[in-house]
Amino acid sequence: MTKNERTDVIIIGAGLAGLAAAERLGAAGRTVVLLEARDRIGGRVLTHHEPDLPVAIELGAEWIGNSGAVHELLVLHEAPLRVARGAHVMRLSDGSAVTDDADSGFTRLLQRLRVGLATFAGDLTLYEALERWCTDPALFEETEMLIGYVQGFHAADPSRMSVRWLLEVESTQSANASEFRCAAGAMHIVHILQQSLSSSCTLHVNAVAHEVRWRAGHVDVDVMQNDELRTYTASQLIVTIPLALLQAKPDLDGAIRFEPPLSSKRDALKHLAMGQAIRVVLMFDTPFWQSLPDMSDMLFVHAFEQPFPTWWRFEPASTPALVGWLAGPAASEIDTTNDTLLLDLAVQSLAHALGVEMGEVYARLQTWLMHDWSRDAFARGAYTYVLSGGLAAHAALGKVLDGTLVIAGEATAGHGFNATMEGAVRSGHRAADALLDAAQG
Repeated sequence: MTKNERTDVIIIGAGLAGLAAAERLGAAGRTVVLLEARDRIGGRVLTHHEPDLPVAIELGAEWIGNSGAVHELLVLHEAPLRVARGAHVMRLSDGSAVTDDADSGFTRLLQRLRVGLATFAGDLTLYEALERWCTDPALFEETEMLIGYVQGFHAADPSRMSVRWLLEVESTQSANASEFRCAAGAMHIVHILQQSLSSSCTLHVNAVAHEVRWRAGHVDVDVMQNDELRTYTASQLIVTIPLALLQAKPDLDGAIRFEPPLSSKRDALKHLAMGQAIRVVLMFDTPFWQSLPDMSDMLFVHAFEQPFPTWWRFEPASTPALVGWLAGPAASEIDTTNDTLLLDLAVQSLAHALGVEMGEVYARLQTWLMHDWSRDAFARGAYTYVLSGGLAAHAALGKVLDGTLVIAGEATAGHGFNATMEGAVRSGHRAADALLDAAQG
């Protein structure tokens, strides 16, 4: 075992939250050791560049808010942003297609839920709330749309998700609040943060933290690094590993044992969940859908009864590729180790959504990519949502312990910013500021 020299702050995880925290701490003159278990930085941001495709392909986080820290960072560094504009097309069960805004199809339903909750003293799951206030047969189609949206956009289980949280998110950070993509790829955000790190920050990849021993003002972190067990020592610690790893048993690969255990976080962890998602990218010879009925201005196309219910195009619209998205409980039922079956499901879904035969989709298909974050040992899921009764869980999870240890990451972001790059960066800034305040106090 190698004993390292002491540093001011250790940060576990070099995703957006960890990098943002390291940048802020370094700017304040603190020495930082940043530990990343993977052989790359970026966490759940993962950009792929296909030689024959002129755009970046995102296999992880993609959408950027219309304002906020991430947007401002990209503007400051003159990174080209592409706004996503176009129609949302829905393929109905009878084969017809309708075009609408991203969420206007269930605006009336959300208002019905708000009215019901105004005189209700607790919280409910979405299913419970719908059963209580939205059983009118005239609302059936809207209800199906809302459930599909919740499972797809929020990667959430409607039988567990907090309806109060859903209404908060839809008021502050709905799908329409994130319309931008970075032309160079989301990894460009990661690289900007990395390049902003001061010389007082040391970054290690392939450094898997597996045990943290802490007390007020002192932290030891045991790390397996290049087949060698090393211990890093600091006065303070920021933990940015995904929620699923915080909830996991310590002996699971990627999880961390804390001594003493983080007992004060148990209730918060019980009220948050990690949503699952599978992304496929199908690349074609031409953007043939542009000549199909109802698809000329398509940005998103939905067919909620299909295995992959949501598809969207790239920008510019002439890019011959589409992204397929399956999220929520259904994503856990798909065998992503069987490439043939997975591709068949994706092609079937897209063919139905576009209103063409599977053979036409296969005939034009050139290549494809897939990523399943649930199979990533250092993620175990896509992003988080709040369970019934858990509106305060993110704040409790992110509260500093003894001025020494703080958890960051999108799971700790409130006001609807969980599951976003914006939320991750904000959480990193919050954690860094909290430790700086604690050190000064």
